Amino acid sequence: MTYHPCSAETSRKSGALTYPEPPGPPRPVVGDLYFTFKIHNHLPLNIKMLSKDAKHFKSTLRTYLTEHAFYSLDEYYQLTS
Repeated sequence: MTYHPCSAETSRKSGALTYPEPPGPPRPVVGDLYFTFKIHNHLPLNIKMLSKDAKHFKSTLRTYLTEHAFYSLDEYYQLTS
């Protein structure tokens, strides 16, 4: 994994998690880490701000997911976009 200052700077300022691009030709990125970042980046801002406080983050996220009851990731992405 190589360090790319532009992506780190952009990520740090926006609060979004980014998945580092592997060296070589572009290929589809699939895996748990990719989806974790993608789901986190679509969370409402008030929940994202709590990610440093694990106890409050967990309880707020649980409440949010219970109230909305998403049945698929597509439904989640549509509501949170």
